Amino acid sequence: MFNASAQDFVNFWCISDSTCMDERDAIEGTMEIAATDVYAALASVGACDCNLATWAQAYLRKLVLIDTAAYYNCPCGNPRLNNTQKELMLNWMGTQLQNIAEGVIDVCAGATGSKFPARGWASQSVSAFAAAEIIYQNIIENSG
Repeated sequence: MFNASAQDFVNFWCISDSTCMDERDAIEGTMEIAATDVYAALASVGACDCNLATWAQAYLRKLVLIDTAAYYNCPCGNPRLNNTQKELMLNWMGTQLQNIAEGVIDVCAGATGSKFPARGWASQSVSAFAAAEIIYQNIIENSG
């Protein structure tokens, strides 16, 4: 789950009640369910197996933590979100996931996402456009 944990959830939402960690299994179970939305968005653009950009790990962890809060009813303190707040968070999440799924937000580093025609160490093209893109990326990588 992008290295997110129950402790990350407690820290992110500034939950001060120490008994909240007694809820660790419930929090992590909800996080696992919330992460499926993120995985689905990543899978839709072939980004599950890409090399993540340096910022992407934290961004994806943030998405899981926010999505978890929208679903988890924490009995131990914050976040005690009302329905309006949860709806706003879910709408924001929907926008983020749609942006990932449409490639507006590309979490892959070094052109390793599904829209780049090369995989791994061998760049192969199946069209003139793909060949030009490989050459262009090679020039960028090897200049300066």
